[in-house]
Amino acid sequence: MSGKTKTVGLKMDDGSYEVLPEGMAGSRENVSQIILPASIPWESDVQLYPAELEFAGSEERAMGGETIYDARHIGTVPNTGDEFYVEATFQEYPANDFQLVDGGATGPASFAHFAPDDLKSYMYAVL
Repeated sequence: MSGKTKTVGLKMDDGSYEVLPEGMAGSRENVSQIILPASIPWESDVQLYPAELEFAGSEERAMGGETIYDARHIGTVPNTGDEFYVEATFQEYPANDFQLVDGGATGPASFAHFAPDDLKSYMYAVL
């Protein structure tokens, strides 16, 4: 891990993995799941949580429609039963210009920051 780059993993329909760093554009086509990286205090290694991409809203803009998507993992703290969330927000604007716009976590979890190549290697190693 290095830097403060918010990067999520993308599991593709064919089972391969790609990454999407914040501020970079990619294609939503053939993405089957979002992989959310999180640091949690009861695990020594960063955890990767698969999450579904869910439609969150849209509006018309000058270059066509803007669509917002969310991906969220809800977990449970082992010794207290409290919930924590790891989540990411995406926009698609203009069409086929899919971008990560924010990532975060609540509770004892924190969004883990990865260099894109490091996250891709980590996904292949642990998933």
